[in-house]
Amino acid sequence: MKIKLYLLFILSTVVLSTYLSSCTPNNPQPNPTPSQTNSNWKFKLTINGITTRCEGSSYNINSNYFTLMGAGGNFSGVFALNDQTADSYISGVLGSAYMALQYPILGINPITNFYIGSTAWINNVLPSVTLMSGYSLTLNGTMVPNSIGGSNLRLPINITDLGSPGNNDFITFGNPLKGNYSGTIYVKSDLLTSGYDTPVTIDLDFVALRP
Repeated sequence: MKIKLYLLFILSTVVLSTYLSSCTPNNPQPNPTPSQTNSNWKFKLTINGITTRCEGSSYNINSNYFTLMGAGGNFSGVFALNDQTADSYISGVLGSAYMALQYPILGINPITNFYIGSTAWINNVLPSVTLMSGYSLTLNGTMVPNSIGGSNLRLPINITDLGSPGNNDFITFGNPLKGNYSGTIYVKSDLLTSGYDTPVTIDLDFVALRP
């Protein structure tokens, strides 16, 4: 009986010693992977088959990101593709886009409230000069009211999740705002053209960080 107890004591000592040695500062135990659900972001824009796309799980002003800031019902979103070597990069050339959203609601938001600005990578497939006269939803149809935006392309964006604000410190983000748009618009091939003769297919899907 004493032999059995002695062996049990030795076994317990070995197990305890192994556990303690595995938790030393030189050999720390791995921490569980933190949840990044609220800090994920995405921007995917395809115009006439050419896609600009990035997806990330953190914010870095020197890399790629998409944030939506604002208060009092007025929001300003900024997407930036600054680094094609970053893990968040998927496709597209360097550039940026801007969105303005006033008093967003779930569902389709009026085009007067939400727009995406024309940038270098958008101009590669959609010359901004054609947007000076707005766009039509049908071939050679009438112009959509308020679709004139200078060099901006105003679209009726579908908001699927309003999200929630974070701590306003760009470290702890709230739940992201999500939205999308998919459709074909018609623009003028040049400013002298009387009708809207050039189809442009647009697919937009985004998840914006809310600081």
